[in-house]
Amino acid sequence: MSQDRPVLTLKRKTSDGSEKKSGPVVIGSRKVIVATPGRVKRKKVVPPPPPPAPIKKETPAETFAREVAPPQPKKKAPEKPCGHSPRLMDPDEALMLLAAYWPALVIDGECRLMKVGIREDMFDDIARRELSLSRKRLRRMLKTLTRTDAYHRKIAVGAVRYDTQGLPAGKVTKEEAQ
Repeated sequence: MSQDRPVLTLKRKTSDGSEKKSGPVVIGSRKVIVATPGRVKRKKVVPPPPPPAPIKKETPAETFAREVAPPQPKKKAPEKPCGHSPRLMDPDEALMLLAAYWPALVIDGECRLMKVGIREDMFDDIARRELSLSRKRLRRMLKTLTRTDAYHRKIAVGAVRYDTQGLPAGKVTKEEAQ
């Protein structure tokens, strides 16, 4: 093999400015990798853990109170100001919303009994009239209104149910009244 050809190596400058060979060195037909020492890594100094807190000794009176005294009841979380589920809306707000979009279902400030399956009719009405009421808000409104005591008092065998136009659309059956 001729020595005319230059050998390709990686040359890096050292701290004193001279060039130093690094990487593989070709000797004959073999490549020899010269290991160079890397940068010295310093270990992080971890402070020792704090000493354990001194153990407090109980007095006989405290021991007696802990073992004999009845457990104290846990404090309850404060109730919500409205007193209703977060998935429900305020009943007055739900009634106003129903009166705004379907006024025939509200008589004298109370919701009429609605027919079974009215939700799908309301979804169709929203799409047909292009109302700005979301499906989620409609479901919350119906859930709130149908769970009120006033609505449940109206459910009796033979009571008339109404559709979105305020027209009679069925009666309450015996199974539904239970």
